[in-house]
Amino acid sequence: MIQSQILSLVNQISGSVNSPIRSLADVGLVVGANGQLTFDQSAFQHAINDHPQDVAKLFTDSKSGFGTLLNSTI
Repeated sequence: MIQSQILSLVNQISGSVNSPIRSLADVGLVVGANGQLTFDQSAFQHAINDHPQDVAKLFTDSKSGFGTLLNSTI
């Protein structure tokens, strides 16, 4: 059950429709084969270079940031 909740959280889309960074996939983090999280460093670098505030918000927003939601889920 916890694995399913975390997987759902990893795949979640949040933020404004107009925001260029709305999910972990937008920063290079996706669930790959066998349910393993994979990281595309090039996609992350591109996202952080072009939209640093949006990337930070994705992880740290006090209401919808991944860190906040992961903490609540766990």
